[in-house]
Amino acid sequence: MTTRSEMNQGVKATPKKKRHIPVDIIIGIVLMFLFMSTFILNQTIFNTKFVTNEITSSNVESSFLKAANPDLGDGISTDSLMTKSEANMVFGKLVEEAFAGEKLTVDLTTPIENAMSEGASNSDSTGFASAIVSTFSGAIAKEVNSKINSEINTPEVTKLVKNLHTAKMASNGIMIGCGIALLIMIVLSLIGKYFLAVFSWVTTISWLLTFGFVYIIKGILPNLVKDYPDYSSLMAQVSTDFYSKSWTWLLIFGAVAIVLWILRFIRSRVSSR
Repeated sequence: MTTRSEMNQGVKATPKKKRHIPVDIIIGIVLMFLFMSTFILNQTIFNTKFVTNEITSSNVESSFLKAANPDLGDGISTDSLMTKSEANMVFGKLVEEAFAGEKLTVDLTTPIENAMSEGASNSDSTGFASAIVSTFSGAIAKEVNSKINSEINTPEVTKLVKNLHTAKMASNGIMIGCGIALLIMIVLSLIGKYFLAVFSWVTTISWLLTFGFVYIIKGILPNLVKDYPDYSSLMAQVSTDFYSKSWTWLLIFGAVAIVLWILRFIRSRVSSR
């Protein structure tokens, strides 16, 4: 007959199933780092609005506008041949097509027609030349656009656009996949009551890794165009703005980590009483 003391010893001998918290922390760090890094990339250098704004506020657009609105002298103003808003639309469309992996298309119909109309009006007060120009300007613009587009869509540019599209899609896929995995981990850790023990470390170490990643990318960007001095100013601007905007998200992620440590401290103090 089994005594009560023997039964108690049997119960004590039965090992309790413990969570492998260190393993959860390592997995969480990997997932959180990938999520945070790709999230920042998708908000900056893989973001259409960010890249378009960088180009349109740089010397690249200034040079483009200067070429589109040449100084003809003799008091002839060409500032209206292409406006800044029209140039913004041209570059915005190119960036969207690049990220979508599509063939790049430039449409300079409006500035070409404006240039021809202004030239005709300055040389002919009767309006006859303007009427002829309006008839043929569309065909000329089409021919110019076709020539420009054939020149910019070189095999090198096509390969670059394809790689850019692939990188953006991969970044989106990693961010979404890691986000879903982290959500599952959070739910399971809340059920198992080990959320603070895991994610206080996960968020902190991931933040440090992500900060290092951002700092490395900041240093790499200017070197991408070291063989193209005309774009060095643009890339230096992109690098600075990327770093600045990344800090907005780093501060948010850092605040989450701090809150989790505070909650963990409060919980430990309460449970020790």
